[in-house]
Amino acid sequence: MQLGYTYPKRTAHLKNLYGVPAKRTYDVRFQGKLQNFSIHNVPIELPKYRLNNGRTLAAQAQYLAKHPDLPHDFFKKDLELEAAQYAQHEILVKMLHEKKLLDFFRKNEQEQPLILSHDGFVINGNRRLCAMRTLLAEDKEKFKRFEPLDIVILPPATEEEIDDLEAELQIHQDIKADYTWTARAFLYKWRKIEHNYTDEDIARRYKLGKGEVREWIQMLEFADRYLESRDKSGQYEEVEADEYAFRQLYRNRSKLFKTEGQRNVFEQISYCLIDDPEGGRLYEKIPSAAKYFDKIVARLREELQLQPFVVKSTDGDLLGGLPDEVSDVLVAVEDEKNSTKIREIVIEIVEGETAREKEQKRTDFVLAQVRKASTALIEALNGISESTDKTGIANQLVSISKSVEQLRKWLR
Repeated sequence: MQLGYTYPKRTAHLKNLYGVPAKRTYDVRFQGKLQNFSIHNVPIELPKYRLNNGRTLAAQAQYLAKHPDLPHDFFKKDLELEAAQYAQHEILVKMLHEKKLLDFFRKNEQEQPLILSHDGFVINGNRRLCAMRTLLAEDKEKFKRFEPLDIVILPPATEEEIDDLEAELQIHQDIKADYTWTARAFLYKWRKIEHNYTDEDIARRYKLGKGEVREWIQMLEFADRYLESRDKSGQYEEVEADEYAFRQLYRNRSKLFKTEGQRNVFEQISYCLIDDPEGGRLYEKIPSAAKYFDKIVARLREELQLQPFVVKSTDGDLLGGLPDEVSDVLVAVEDEKNSTKIREIVIEIVEGETAREKEQKRTDFVLAQVRKASTALIEALNGISESTDKTGIANQLVSISKSVEQLRKWLR
């Protein structure tokens, strides 16, 4: 099936219809006022998909990531390009299957007209058009009700006015599927780049607070960094289920840590939790990983046997021998071979601290902890074998002895 008439043929056809009265009309709030447009019929091959469709911007980035032979401006350079239209159709078909929208159109007629720009690009209804084209290609006789299409034609407008209309139409829920979180964030980011919109412009168009706009865009930035670190740049489908994770990463990273080094370590720890090879929901521990960050860092240094870096001057002398924050931990958490160990440490500390805080509320907390320590020491003795590593045990026993002596003093 042809995916859009050529520009001269398309515009000539629409020009003959534009302004012609019709029996049916459709109300659209456009260019600052509610307008009444005539509903016309056109062949289903006539309209072109809008490549600047907000819903598909992230999917286009993903498509380009999977087709590195294509130029980066493939979806922008020539809106009439047949290959770009077929790629957009492929993207839309995938969305139909993901949201099961084809099932709707198998049982229903076209209920609302597509909204076309004056030159025949679909401003609203790209997926509906894709669904009707797909079904007609499947069985032309069975789905002949989709030929011809109901459309309305907008007057000439600026890109900003088109964006306003798209934003307004996405507020209302009908058969339209929700944006994925990455598609929504990518839309806000792309509008800032494409039209130089401010956070205030986007907030007004999409009925958000300015802080929400910054949050969505920063969440996408973290997702981009995560995917790039895993050699999956642009593959947003890999993080569609992780909206909560990236939101918590943004909120905790920016508020709870004073230095950039701490923020970067927390970010990498969060990425390890997002990886979760068991397919669970470890990302839910991200807020707790922030809460117990210092304990996690201390355990990482101990378990991975890290040595804090020292800053040196240009002549090689130590600058007071001061450690460079958590640089040693950052190098370790960026190393993929440590991911499993990092997850184990985070889980152990988070679950242990959570349980400890619950038990602290009990009046027999001290006795319960002493019992646990006694049990742990007995298990340690039972676990001794010829191959047992003795590293660090002496230091731990010194610490245990000090704690026992303090408890004895308290009892006396």
